Amino acid sequence: MHADSHPYAYVLLRQDLPPEQQIVQASHAAYEAGFRFEQPAQTTSIILLSVPDRAALEAAAQRLARHGIEHHMFFEPDFEMGHSALATRPLLSRKERHLMRKYPLFKAAGARHAE
Repeated sequence: MHADSHPYAYVLLRQDLPPEQQIVQASHAAYEAGFRFEQPAQTTSIILLSVPDRAALEAAAQRLARHGIEHHMFFEPDFEMGHSALATRPLLSRKERHLMRKYPLFKAAGARHAE
């Protein structure tokens, strides 16, 4: 298998949301993106990343657009939340995936590691 042939979709999620909303908003973004983008032949790995707040999410969306990476940004109309998460189309190339390294992996608040 060629190194650039496995698809990865990235979900960027706001860290300033309550934990239960983080799960809901990431799911909304991934679900909606699944309808918008062509599906690869194999299962896509999902990578969950984080941004601090709405302004950082909107800046990330602009950065992705500048680099030609299609994405779906989910807008939550409830609770005056606005843009809450985004999901990219499945990315195949290392060059595109490298752009995502700027964003840290998501860590759930209060998460405990199994001992």
